[in-house]
Amino acid sequence: MYPLSGAIIEVTIEADEHELICQHSTDVSHMKNPRDTLHFLLTRGAATRENTDNRLEVQRSNFHDSTTQHDAIAYYLGSLDARSELSEDEAYGLLIDAGVDMIEYEQWRNSFNRRRRANRLLADSKERVRHLGSAIDYAVLTGSCPIDGVKYNPSRRSTDPPEDVVAVAAEWRANSIDANSCYVLAFAALHTKLFEAYDDVRYCEGLAMSSHPARASTHAWVEVDSEVVELLWNWDGPAPSDETIYYGDSIPFDAVIDVTNRRPTHASVLTSDEQYFEMEDVKSVMASRLFG
Repeated sequence: MYPLSGAIIEVTIEADEHELICQHSTDVSHMKNPRDTLHFLLTRGAATRENTDNRLEVQRSNFHDSTTQHDAIAYYLGSLDARSELSEDEAYGLLIDAGVDMIEYEQWRNSFNRRRRANRLLADSKERVRHLGSAIDYAVLTGSCPIDGVKYNPSRRSTDPPEDVVAVAAEWRANSIDANSCYVLAFAALHTKLFEAYDDVRYCEGLAMSSHPARASTHAWVEVDSEVVELLWNWDGPAPSDETIYYGDSIPFDAVIDVTNRRPTHASVLTSDEQYFEMEDVKSVMASRLFG
Protein backbone atom coordinates (compact mmCIF):
# COMPACT_ATOMS: atom_id res chain seq x y z
CA MET A 1 0.00 0.00 0.00
CA TYR A 2 3.01 2.25 0.35
CA PRO A 3 3.80 4.32 -2.74
CA LEU A 4 6.94 3.00 -4.43
CA SER A 5 8.23 6.45 -5.36
CA GLY A 6 8.08 9.92 -3.93
CA ALA A 7 8.24 11.00 -0.28
CA ILE A 8 5.74 10.15 2.44
CA ILE A 9 4.29 12.00 5.40
CA GLU A 10 2.36 9.48 7.50
CA VAL A 11 0.04 10.20 10.40
CA THR A 12 -0.79 7.08 12.42
CA ILE A 13 -3.72 6.44 14.75
CA GLU A 14 -2.93 3.88 17.43
CA ALA A 15 -4.74 0.57 16.81
CA ASP A 16 -4.06 -3.16 16.67
CA GLU A 17 -4.88 -3.63 12.98
CA HIS A 18 -3.16 -1.78 10.16
CA GLU A 19 -5.38 0.11 7.72
CA LEU A 20 -5.00 2.93 5.21
CA ILE A 21 -7.71 5.48 5.94
CA CYS A 22 -6.89 8.29 3.56
CA GLN A 23 -4.24 9.26 1.02
CA HIS A 24 -3.51 12.38 -0.99
CA SER A 25 -0.57 12.95 -3.34
CA THR A 26 0.77 16.27 -4.59
CA ASP A 27 3.36 17.20 -7.20
CA VAL A 28 6.41 18.90 -5.68
CA SER A 29 8.69 18.72 -8.72
CA HIS A 30 8.62 22.52 -9.03
CA MET A 31 10.31 22.73 -5.60
CA LYS A 32 13.50 21.08 -6.91
CA ASN A 33 12.81 18.13 -4.63
CA PRO A 34 14.74 14.91 -5.34
CA ARG A 35 11.40 13.09 -5.04
CA ASP A 36 8.82 14.71 -7.29
CA THR A 37 5.71 13.54 -5.42
CA LEU A 38 4.71 13.99 -1.79
CA HIS A 39 2.22 11.47 -0.38
CA PHE A 40 0.10 12.23 2.69
CA LEU A 41 -1.09 9.06 4.43
CA LEU A 42 -3.54 8.80 7.31
CA THR A 43 -3.28 5.26 8.67
CA ARG A 44 -4.46 3.17 11.59
CA GLY A 45 -2.19 0.68 13.34
CA ALA A 46 1.42 0.36 14.48
CA ALA A 47 3.85 2.78 12.82
CA THR A 48 6.51 0.13 12.11
CA ARG A 49 6.54 -0.83 8.41
CA GLU A 50 8.84 -2.53 5.96
CA ASN A 51 10.48 -0.61 3.09
CA THR A 52 9.60 2.87 4.36
CA ASP A 53 12.88 4.68 3.76
CA ASN A 54 11.02 7.39 1.86
CA ARG A 55 8.97 8.51 4.86
CA LEU A 56 9.80 12.12 5.73
CA GLU A 57 7.77 12.31 8.89
CA VAL A 58 5.63 10.14 11.15
CA GLN A 59 3.17 11.42 13.74
CA ARG A 60 1.54 9.03 16.19
CA SER A 61 -1.80 9.84 17.80
CA ASN A 62 -0.54 9.08 21.31
CA PHE A 63 1.91 12.00 21.33
CA HIS A 64 -0.51 13.87 23.61
CA ASP A 65 -2.30 12.50 26.67
CA SER A 66 -5.34 11.86 24.51
CA THR A 67 -5.10 8.74 22.38
CA THR A 68 -8.19 9.40 20.28
CA GLN A 69 -7.95 9.82 16.53
CA HIS A 70 -8.69 13.57 16.74
CA ASP A 71 -5.03 14.50 17.27
CA ALA A 72 -4.07 12.49 14.21
CA ILE A 73 -6.79 14.06 12.05
CA ALA A 74 -5.73 17.54 13.17
CA TYR A 75 -2.10 16.82 12.37
CA TYR A 76 -3.02 15.34 9.00
CA LEU A 77 -5.01 18.47 8.16
CA GLY A 78 -2.12 20.66 9.30
CA SER A 79 0.25 18.80 6.98
CA LEU A 80 -2.11 19.29 4.05
CA ASP A 81 -2.46 22.97 4.94
CA ALA A 82 1.30 23.59 4.88
CA ARG A 83 2.40 21.34 2.02
CA SER A 84 -0.46 20.59 -0.36
CA GLU A 85 -2.52 22.52 -2.88
CA LEU A 86 -5.84 21.57 -1.25
CA SER A 87 -8.22 24.09 0.24
CA GLU A 88 -9.59 23.38 3.71
CA ASP A 89 -12.97 22.41 2.24
CA GLU A 90 -11.29 20.01 -0.18
CA ALA A 91 -9.30 18.42 2.64
CA TYR A 92 -12.46 17.97 4.69
CA GLY A 93 -14.14 16.40 1.66
CA LEU A 94 -11.24 13.98 1.30
CA LEU A 95 -11.67 12.81 4.89
CA ILE A 96 -15.46 12.66 4.70
CA ASP A 97 -15.21 10.49 1.57
CA ALA A 98 -12.86 8.22 3.55
CA GLY A 99 -15.54 7.74 6.21
CA VAL A 100 -14.08 10.02 8.89
CA ASP A 101 -16.67 11.61 11.21
CA MET A 102 -15.78 15.27 10.71
CA ILE A 103 -18.73 16.49 12.77
CA GLU A 104 -17.27 14.75 15.80
CA TYR A 105 -13.84 16.15 14.91
CA GLU A 106 -15.23 19.70 14.73
CA GLN A 107 -16.80 19.30 18.17
CA TRP A 108 -13.40 18.27 19.52
CA ARG A 109 -11.65 21.12 17.71
CA ASN A 110 -14.12 23.71 19.01
CA SER A 111 -13.58 22.53 22.58
CA PHE A 112 -10.19 24.29 22.50
CA ASN A 113 -10.46 27.94 23.55
CA ARG A 114 -7.40 30.17 23.28
CA ARG A 115 -6.25 29.44 26.83
CA ARG A 116 -6.44 25.68 26.28
CA ARG A 117 -4.60 26.03 22.97
CA ALA A 118 -1.83 28.08 24.58
CA ASN A 119 -1.48 25.55 27.40
CA ARG A 120 -1.29 22.70 24.89
CA LEU A 121 1.35 24.55 22.85
CA LEU A 122 3.66 24.93 25.86
CA ALA A 123 2.99 21.44 27.20
CA ASP A 124 3.73 19.99 23.77
CA SER A 125 7.02 21.89 23.58
CA LYS A 126 8.06 20.61 27.01
CA GLU A 127 7.29 17.04 25.92
CA ARG A 128 9.60 17.40 22.90
CA VAL A 129 12.41 18.67 25.10
CA ARG A 130 11.88 15.88 27.61
CA HIS A 131 11.59 13.00 25.15
CA LEU A 132 13.36 14.22 22.00
CA GLY A 133 15.88 16.73 23.30
CA SER A 134 14.56 19.39 20.90
CA ALA A 135 17.05 22.26 20.75
CA ILE A 136 14.54 24.72 19.27
CA ASP A 137 11.89 24.02 21.92
CA TYR A 138 14.52 24.32 24.64
CA ALA A 139 15.62 27.72 23.30
CA VAL A 140 12.03 28.99 23.25
CA LEU A 141 11.12 27.67 26.69
CA THR A 142 14.29 29.03 28.31
CA GLY A 143 14.48 32.28 26.32
CA SER A 144 17.97 31.48 25.07
CA CYS A 145 19.45 32.15 21.64
CA PRO A 146 22.74 30.60 20.46
CA ILE A 147 23.66 33.73 18.48
CA ASP A 148 26.18 35.83 20.41
CA GLY A 149 24.78 39.15 21.59
CA VAL A 150 21.17 38.44 20.59
CA LYS A 151 18.50 38.72 23.27
CA TYR A 152 15.53 36.42 22.88
CA ASN A 153 12.49 36.99 25.09
CA PRO A 154 9.55 34.95 23.76
CA SER A 155 5.95 35.94 24.46
CA ARG A 156 2.45 35.56 23.01
CA ARG A 157 2.22 37.49 19.74
CA SER A 158 -0.57 39.64 18.32
CA THR A 159 -2.26 38.34 15.15
CA ASP A 160 -4.13 41.21 13.53
CA PRO A 161 -2.13 42.51 10.54
CA PRO A 162 -3.60 45.41 8.49
CA GLU A 163 -5.51 44.53 5.34
CA ASP A 164 -2.95 46.14 3.02
CA VAL A 165 -0.16 44.05 4.56
CA VAL A 166 -2.26 40.91 4.11
CA ALA A 167 -2.88 41.78 0.45
CA VAL A 168 0.85 42.24 -0.23
CA ALA A 169 1.68 38.95 1.49
CA ALA A 170 -1.08 37.01 -0.28
CA GLU A 171 0.02 38.16 -3.74
CA TRP A 172 3.67 37.33 -2.99
CA ARG A 173 2.84 33.94 -1.49
CA ALA A 174 0.75 32.99 -4.53
CA ASN A 175 3.89 33.34 -6.64
CA SER A 176 6.28 31.66 -4.17
CA ILE A 177 5.42 28.12 -5.21
CA ASP A 178 8.97 26.78 -4.92
CA ALA A 179 9.03 26.74 -1.12
CA ASN A 180 7.01 25.04 1.62
CA SER A 181 9.30 25.86 4.54
CA CYS A 182 8.41 28.56 7.04
CA TYR A 183 12.11 29.39 7.48
CA VAL A 184 12.65 29.84 3.73
CA LEU A 185 9.53 31.97 3.34
CA ALA A 186 10.14 34.23 6.33
CA PHE A 187 13.77 34.76 5.27
CA ALA A 188 12.81 35.44 1.65
CA ALA A 189 10.12 37.95 2.59
CA LEU A 190 12.67 40.12 4.42
CA HIS A 191 15.54 39.44 2.04
CA THR A 192 13.48 40.60 -0.97
CA LYS A 193 12.20 43.61 1.02
CA LEU A 194 8.61 42.52 0.49
CA PHE A 195 7.34 44.88 3.19
CA GLU A 196 9.77 47.76 2.54
CA ALA A 197 6.87 50.25 2.60
CA TYR A 198 6.46 49.61 6.32
CA ASP A 199 8.71 50.89 9.09
CA ASP A 200 8.69 47.97 11.53
CA VAL A 201 9.28 44.60 9.81
CA ARG A 202 10.83 41.72 11.74
CA TYR A 203 11.90 38.11 11.28
CA CYS A 204 10.53 35.98 14.12
CA GLU A 205 10.93 32.42 15.38
CA GLY A 206 9.27 30.40 18.09
CA LEU A 207 6.27 28.10 18.45
CA ALA A 208 2.92 28.22 16.72
CA MET A 209 -0.31 26.27 16.64
CA SER A 210 -2.65 26.45 13.68
CA SER A 211 -6.43 26.43 13.88
CA HIS A 212 -6.26 22.62 13.88
CA PRO A 213 -4.82 22.02 17.38
CA ALA A 214 -2.73 18.91 16.76
CA ARG A 215 0.52 20.06 18.29
CA ALA A 216 2.83 23.02 18.61
CA SER A 217 5.09 23.59 15.62
CA THR A 218 8.54 25.12 15.73
CA HIS A 219 7.94 27.96 13.32
CA ALA A 220 9.15 31.14 11.64
CA TRP A 221 7.03 34.11 10.58
CA VAL A 222 7.20 37.82 9.84
CA GLU A 223 5.79 40.61 11.97
CA VAL A 224 4.78 43.94 10.48
CA ASP A 225 4.07 46.66 13.04
CA SER A 226 4.11 43.94 15.73
CA GLU A 227 1.39 41.86 14.04
CA VAL A 228 2.02 38.30 12.80
CA VAL A 229 1.97 37.70 9.05
CA GLU A 230 1.71 33.96 8.30
CA LEU A 231 3.48 32.90 5.09
CA LEU A 232 3.33 29.09 5.20
CA TRP A 233 -0.15 28.00 6.27
CA ASN A 234 -2.58 28.57 3.43
CA TRP A 235 -5.74 28.23 5.52
CA ASP A 236 -4.54 30.36 8.43
CA GLY A 237 -2.66 33.01 6.51
CA PRO A 238 -1.49 35.56 5.67
CA ALA A 239 -3.86 36.91 8.35
CA PRO A 240 -3.86 34.29 11.12
CA SER A 241 -7.27 33.10 12.26
CA ASP A 242 -8.43 33.88 15.79
CA GLU A 243 -7.73 30.26 16.76
CA THR A 244 -3.99 30.36 16.01
CA ILE A 245 -1.39 30.82 18.75
CA TYR A 246 2.12 32.25 18.26
CA TYR A 247 4.77 32.31 20.96
CA GLY A 248 8.22 33.64 20.17
CA ASP A 249 10.29 36.74 19.53
CA SER A 250 12.00 38.66 16.76
CA ILE A 251 15.63 38.09 15.84
CA PRO A 252 17.73 40.81 14.16
CA PHE A 253 17.75 40.05 10.45
CA ASP A 254 21.45 40.85 10.08
CA ALA A 255 22.15 38.04 12.56
CA VAL A 256 19.81 35.71 10.64
CA ILE A 257 21.65 36.44 7.38
CA ASP A 258 25.01 35.79 9.03
CA VAL A 259 23.86 32.36 10.30
CA THR A 260 22.18 31.47 7.00
CA ASN A 261 25.33 32.25 5.02
CA ARG A 262 27.20 29.60 7.03
CA ARG A 263 24.69 26.84 6.28
CA PRO A 264 23.76 24.91 3.13
CA THR A 265 20.02 24.89 3.94
CA HIS A 266 17.51 27.11 5.70
CA ALA A 267 16.67 26.07 9.26
CA SER A 268 15.93 27.61 12.62
CA VAL A 269 18.61 29.98 13.87
CA LEU A 270 17.67 28.88 17.39
CA THR A 271 19.81 25.80 16.77
CA SER A 272 23.54 26.24 17.16
CA ASP A 273 25.85 25.47 14.24
CA GLU A 274 27.02 22.37 16.10
CA GLN A 275 23.45 21.10 16.45
CA TYR A 276 22.59 22.06 12.87
CA PHE A 277 25.45 20.18 11.24
CA GLU A 278 24.55 17.03 13.21
CA MET A 279 21.11 16.84 11.56
CA GLU A 280 20.76 13.84 9.26
CA ASP A 281 19.13 15.79 6.42
CA VAL A 282 21.95 18.37 6.55
CA LYS A 283 24.55 15.60 6.42
CA SER A 284 22.78 14.18 3.35
CA VAL A 285 22.80 17.56 1.60
CA MET A 286 26.47 18.07 2.31
CA ALA A 287 27.33 14.56 1.13
CA SER A 288 25.41 15.05 -2.12
CA ARG A 289 27.28 18.30 -2.76
CA LEU A 290 30.63 16.68 -2.05
CA PHE A 291 30.14 13.41 -3.89
CA GLY A 292 27.30 14.14 -6.31
